[in-house]
Amino acid sequence: MKDSTLRLSSGLCLSTRNIGCWVESGWHPLFFEACKLSIDFFSRLVSTENELLSTVFLEHIMLGLPWYTSISNILTKYNFPQSSSSKSKLSTQISHNMREQFVDTWKTAKASSPKLEFYNQIKHEFETETYLGVVKFPDAMLEKT
Repeated sequence: MKDSTLRLSSGLCLSTRNIGCWVESGWHPLFFEACKLSIDFFSRLVSTENELLSTVFLEHIMLGLPWYTSISNILTKYNFPQSSSSKSKLSTQISHNMREQFVDTWKTAKASSPKLEFYNQIKHEFETETYLGVVKFPDAMLEKT
């Protein structure tokens, strides 16, 4: 769901910071799922027996294309070798680590924001708020438009 839709559905002002928006929903940005899928694709290319795919992949490596460089940087940042033996779990582990880092960053940003002083007193965990189960998102959108 788009951030603006979530803001309207939950009665938050459009200028509400993303920190508050994400925590109310307990959702992580879709970027983490996209990374997981990209790492799975990367792992399949690394282990492919298809000669054409292997040749194209090696060409991409030699050219240093941005998608290859980005995934290599993610693998390096999270200390996973590119030739990891547990390829099936690689993307899941990295995605999990990225989500944990996101929550830690959220906690730090939330604690250091003077605008969220009251919010810090009542919201301690990154989880979905129960009141969001009551809101029917399409109905809420019709009321706000």
